[in-house]
Amino acid sequence: MVSSGRVMIGAMTEKVSFSRALSSSPAPLMSSGYKLLFPGQGSQYVGMTSSLPSPLPPSIKDLFLKSSDVLGYDLRKYCLRGPQEVLSRTIYCQPAVVVGSLAAYRMLDEQIRNEVAGMAGFSVGEITALIAAESISLEQGLLLVRERARAMNDACLERPSGMLTIIGLEEKALEECVLSASSQTKEPLSIAGHLFQLGYTVGGTMESLKALKSLAVSKGAMSIKSIDVSGAFHSPLMHSAVEKVEEILDTIDISLPSVPVYSNLSGDQYGSISEIKHGLSWHLVEPVLWHQTMNQMITISGEEGFIEVGPGRQLKAVLRKINKTAFNNCTNVDV
Repeated sequence: MVSSGRVMIGAMTEKVSFSRALSSSPAPLMSSGYKLLFPGQGSQYVGMTSSLPSPLPPSIKDLFLKSSDVLGYDLRKYCLRGPQEVLSRTIYCQPAVVVGSLAAYRMLDEQIRNEVAGMAGFSVGEITALIAAESISLEQGLLLVRERARAMNDACLERPSGMLTIIGLEEKALEECVLSASSQTKEPLSIAGHLFQLGYTVGGTMESLKALKSLAVSKGAMSIKSIDVSGAFHSPLMHSAVEKVEEILDTIDISLPSVPVYSNLSGDQYGSISEIKHGLSWHLVEPVLWHQTMNQMITISGEEGFIEVGPGRQLKAVLRKINKTAFNNCTNVDV
């Protein structure tokens, strides 16, 4: 049911929706609790946040006001109206995805805060998870996202680069292709993300990616697609951004999260503040271990109760490739 614009979670068979925000009833809650997944860059779209109630609930209105203060512009205007070429720019889409996801989270927050077994976020979504888990304050989290996006954008401008999604190769075969393409072109190239078994992202210069495509096809890759991002994220080409993010992290107050938050860098739960700082900076140049993270969450907390919180349905689609039972017990809270 819907009350005062806030999603209410009741019996596991109850249907819940507010406009497009909740695609189906919440995943069945078992004793292990809910697992919340926060999306990353690439899930943004023009029109996001249009499903939120009107007028905005006070907590959501406050979220957008604070985001405008920190970012220095009206973020929701870009979310609602775009244009797409602006919203897709790293400096805008990362804050948009984080704030949009937090808006969706706040629609659920009061109902599930005591029933969450763990949180994980893909790339910048990890910062969303840490804000939601009260490890980082909203204002400082938004500052971190703003500076992270700027640092990554600067790294992209230093050297043109991009990313591919490659499906159908074993990790060893893909590593051989990556090494060969990098050797041929004498350009940097590396695996940037472990999505699911036989599913990976790769980041590198445009020349090295072109060489990789030919090699991957010859090895039997089933699908090779370009990713609509401005650079080779989670690869050594982002190295110049690491120091800048570390400097910002040194100015931010971080505490241990109120619920377990999983690290992109290790695939395990964060256990200390130093781990959080290290993870948030160094995952810029290291692959996102999403496959490993999902398996760890399932091992610890079970296959039920997954909720993707934020724009799009990309993480749910990836979950289908990892564990079909978890996918069948996963729902989305879109904005």
